[in-house]
Amino acid sequence: MNRLNRDTLIAVGLLCLVGFFFHTSFNIRTPEFERLAPGQMGPGLWPCIILGGLMVMGVIYLFQSILDHRRGEKSEAVLPAGTVITAIRSGFSWCLLSIFCSFPSLAC
Repeated sequence: MNRLNRDTLIAVGLLCLVGFFFHTSFNIRTPEFERLAPGQMGPGLWPCIILGGLMVMGVIYLFQSILDHRRGEKSEAVLPAGTVITAIRSGFSWCLLSIFCSFPSLAC
């Protein structure tokens, strides 16, 4: 565990979530849309574009965290000191959490 820092683990987790949502976005089906507009862009196109951009940013974040760790640079603390509960109460990642929680409701 010494070889991986916190930023690397967060980047890997982000890429796993984005990969899952990207795979899920191909299953967005609307029978009425396919009947009325055959051959047109499907409803899963925009989530794929947004998740593709998020995936590129996640890969950049991963490489940056690996290079910073190899150089021995100390990264600034991402989470406030304490537990995850403390971080959630302080308002950290509410926006990110709400986006990831709302996406599956759109995929149904």
